[in-house]
Amino acid sequence: MLVVMVIILIGILVLHQSPHKPSASTTNTTIKPSQSTTSTIPAPQEDYLQVSTGPTWVHLDTTQSLTLDTSSLAGQNGIAVSLELFSKIQSRSEFQVIMKYGLKSLPIASSPPVDLNRLSHDAAGKPLLNFELSETAPSRPLLNQPVPTSFIQIPYCSPNCSGVYPLLAVFVQGSQIIGTALTDIALEPSSQVSSPLNFAFVVQAPFTGNSVNDLNSLSLLVSAVSANPSANITLNIPGMVLQEAEASHSSTVKSTLDQLLSWSQKPGHQIINSGFVPVNLPQLRSSGLNTSISEELVAGRNQTEQFLHQHLTSLGPLAVHGGLTFQNADTLASLGASDIMLSDKYFVPFSEKFSLSQPFALATSVGKNLTVLADDSGLKADISSRSQPYRDANQLSTDLAQIYFDQPNDTSPRVVGTLFQVSNSQDAQVLTQILTDVSSSPFIKTVSLNKAFALTSADQLSYGKLATPAPYLAFDPTRFNSLTNDIAALTSSLGQNSDLTGAQYNLLASLSSTLSPKNSNRFLNLSQAVVNNVSSKVSLASNKAFTVTARSVHLPIAITSQFKVPFKGILVITSDRLSFPNGNTIPVTLNGPNTTISIPIYAETLGLYLITAKLFTTNGQFAVANTSIEIRSTAFSAVSIVLTLGAFLVLGLWWIQSFRRGHRRNRRLVREKN
Repeated sequence: MLVVMVIILIGILVLHQSPHKPSASTTNTTIKPSQSTTSTIPAPQEDYLQVSTGPTWVHLDTTQSLTLDTSSLAGQNGIAVSLELFSKIQSRSEFQVIMKYGLKSLPIASSPPVDLNRLSHDAAGKPLLNFELSETAPSRPLLNQPVPTSFIQIPYCSPNCSGVYPLLAVFVQGSQIIGTALTDIALEPSSQVSSPLNFAFVVQAPFTGNSVNDLNSLSLLVSAVSANPSANITLNIPGMVLQEAEASHSSTVKSTLDQLLSWSQKPGHQIINSGFVPVNLPQLRSSGLNTSISEELVAGRNQTEQFLHQHLTSLGPLAVHGGLTFQNADTLASLGASDIMLSDKYFVPFSEKFSLSQPFALATSVGKNLTVLADDSGLKADISSRSQPYRDANQLSTDLAQIYFDQPNDTSPRVVGTLFQVSNSQDAQVLTQILTDVSSSPFIKTVSLNKAFALTSADQLSYGKLATPAPYLAFDPTRFNSLTNDIAALTSSLGQNSDLTGAQYNLLASLSSTLSPKNSNRFLNLSQAVVNNVSSKVSLASNKAFTVTARSVHLPIAITSQFKVPFKGILVITSDRLSFPNGNTIPVTLNGPNTTISIPIYAETLGLYLITAKLFTTNGQFAVANTSIEIRSTAFSAVSIVLTLGAFLVLGLWWIQSFRRGHRRNRRLVREKN
């Protein structure tokens, strides 16, 4: 008899444990009907069940509702669902273990199964499961009502019931468990929370190099945050994306910008940028492009100022992308940045029992510290799947709640943060659910980055250290540097030019660490096309042959310009046999379409000569036009005339002398003959 009872207990234990291994990042588990039930339960169309919506914050003795996604089932006949509540999570580390490996314990309370066919449904046809948690037995038969309510009587826990609890929906047919779906709930305390956890949520607009996609992502982001104005968050929008939006003629994009500007003017809302495009600071430095860091940050700030119609007094706060080295920290501090958000994988972990929930100071060699707020990798992992909006938001919100419950009575200001990028409609759904959850939480207070850094005074900050970075792959900056020099040269001649400014922006965009090599080269090609087009608007007259009859003459050189503004340059002429009395370098200013420059030249002798003419930019670094001119000189110099006359005189004297000698010889021959 004892053996039989032991076998029964083991069977019950296995029955309870088998469904308690849900995926770490989703609300679902694989449905695996046993061989004996395969004939009665049709094969599911998908491989999971899930909770698609539900409450994150729960009060005792209050009816709540879970929306169940049972679309993986071919039918609901004979299938029931019950709820199992597990022990309150005691620490954030335990929370992260459960998210990664699933539940390993037994439930502390459960509800009786209720047939799916008895549940009401939402507009999409999904079952709605009402449930209620209480320390006492129900005062009325909840399952016998027209719309049944699953009742869970938890063990007596007052006054310490508040905390995060895993809640598992168990789907059964008969005695066979066919699937489970996990969610987490946070029981709210009966009294008001006096010191909630501050949450600095930074939402990133992507830069992909595809203007249409980037502007569509921006529109989705703005719509989501505008629908949740009570959430105080920070938007990190690359300057290039703002520039593309402002240059667009689309009425939809213009409406998005109006909506974004209106959102930014409300208290607690903040727009920042971390550069013209997202860049990898260590990679730029290792590639010899440290000066480009300043150009990226300043260009991004200028674009944000233009959009907001306000002057930003400093760089930052910055959400640093792609890591940070000691040299990068010095660069940022020297540029005037003071507050940065940095992933916690780039600095040495603090030896603390609880999660880091305060900014820290980072010393630099330029005599100014940076204040660093961690981009919490655990929070980022909570929302990394992007496949189930409710579950992602649920994991993030309950993770934040657990950070709060780790130190519920700590009155010092605590703040954690993370960054989330919205690239598509599914990301926007996740964002909407997150904002809905965190803005309604009694444990969490959303704050902007400015507010997050202002919570703790500088003299109260602990000092942190950057982790030794892994080697960063440098790229060849040859073409980038060449185009940078060409654009700078043309700018020295034209001043501010919209085409050249656009080419400079394309150069900055090419450095984005979010671009593929192909897209990066595309931006370099756009800059090269501008350089070619601008330089082609100035030309020197084509090859001509000039004949000069004097030794010192003025040679006319015709220059044409298509610019509507003056073009300043330097004309350089060279020849191996001609000389230039006023020098061979002539500053020129082209004020109209046609300009003729008269250049004094001096030909020593007659003959055929070749002159090469090149028009350089003002800084002398870039030749915008060149030509060659053939000179035929027929002029005689004084020396040549004297030599020629002397030659004729000598020849004449020789002829006269020869004539006289011949005449004498003839006379002598005549005398001898006679």
